Order: sequence, then structure tokens, then C-alpha cells
Amino acid sequence: MINCKKIFVLGCSFSHHDESTGPKSTWPAYIAKDNPEYFVVNGSIPGSSNDSYFYRYRQMCKVYGNPDLVLVQLTSLERMYHPVVKNHHDMIEFELLEENYVHHANAGIKNIHEHLFLTHGVFWSKNKKEICDRLQVSELSFDDYLSAVFKNKHYLEMLTEKDLLLLKHRIKAPALYFTWEDGYLTPELLDIAASRYSAKCQLLDPIVPQFTPKKLAEYSVDPHHHFNQHGHRAVADILDRAIKGFIE
Repeated sequence: MINCKKIFVLGCSFSHHDESTGPKSTWPAYIAKDNPEYFVVNGSIPGSSNDSYFYRYRQMCKVYGNPDLVLVQLTSLERMYHPVVKNHHDMIEFELLEENYVHHANAGIKNIHEHLFLTHGVFWSKNKKEICDRLQVSELSFDDYLSAVFKNKHYLEMLTEKDLLLLKHRIKAPALYFTWEDGYLTPELLDIAASRYSAKCQLLDPIVPQFTPKKLAEYSVDPHHHFNQHGHRAVADILDRAIKGFIE
């Protein structure tokens, strides 16, 4: 893809696909489809955490070289990345779906033996026993640990501040940062996302509040506002305008 603008996407399930969409019906895929002059690499993984983005970005650069632009969909505080094996970041696999679109191909619980994202969902996950066996801890102690961590908002904010600063110093390309929902991050953390460090950057408005309740009902496949293909199409239009206003 000579002379194409290379765009990396970092995010969680909001920027990935599920059974209702498919990998070619996500907002990063639509941006690639609408702009053949872009080469889009979608490194989003369902359930992923802000502290995992640094490692994923490093691996994306290793495979595809440095990007011209990075889109960072920041997720909630109550998530932590727990690598289970050494060199976990080298196990990331990508799949070329279109001439100018690549997505993360090995996302999901099937890769529990390589990496693990700790979220509130783990409390009631049907895979919890497998997770605990892999980590060699009891389910009770595991629940106690997650409960203590996720209740300590100050601790989570401190970790996220460190993770954001680390990521922003790593990314040398211009970057657009945004959250899916309003209130995911504190104003102080959003200020860090909006601040320029090693490259030009901009903080965009949260995605969900840009739609009316009627549109949200039409686009959402669950109460958490994961979107169907029509919602992803609408998000692609919003972000495509932001990209063009930012780099052109």
C-alpha cells in the first residue's frame, strides 16, 4: 500500500465486532472502505484495558511500521491487563480482510493462555474456573482481589494516568483520543489525553452522547451501547470527518 496514509486503531469491543456485525461491519472497516487512500490496522480487542494499549501499539509498529495517525478509543478504569505468559505481545495475530484493512484476528477468551483482561465480567464469567486455574489462585481469593482493586477508584486513576502518559510518549504520530461513553474517565485524565507530548493530538467528544435516544435504541444491541452495523456506520461517519479535519 504505497503512498497510503497508515491509520492504527486501539480500542475494546466498541471498536471490534461481535456476532451481530462481523469484522467487515465495524467503524474502522467502514473508514477503510470509504477511504481507499488509507491503510487501516484495527488492533481493538473485546474487554481490553487502557494499560494494554502500549504493548499492542508496539507490536503493531513492529509488524506494520510507524503509522501516520492513531485513533485511541479509551475504555473504562475498571479493567486491568494481566499477561499470562512471557512475550505475550508477540502473540498478537492480524488478518488482512480487505486490500486496505487489517483487524486483530485472535481476540477473545480463546487466548486466555496468552493474555487476560481483568474486568467486572470476570466475576460471573463461565470461564472463571479456567482463569483461576491458569493463574493458580482460588476463585474466592481471585474475587476478593478484583473487588478490592475495582473499589479503589483513586488507585485506578493513578494507574490510568501512568498508562496514558506512557502511551502518549510512545506514540510519535498524530493521535485522536475519545471515549465511547461520557464519564468513563475523570476530567484530569481527559486533560492528559488532550495534552500534547511527543506528537500532535486532539480529544474528541464521547461517541454515545452524540446520538439521540431514538438512534441509540436503533443502533444498540445491548444496554452497554455496543452497536450494530448501522451504528458502526454512523460512528465511522463521525470519525471520518474528525480525521479529515485533523490531518488534511
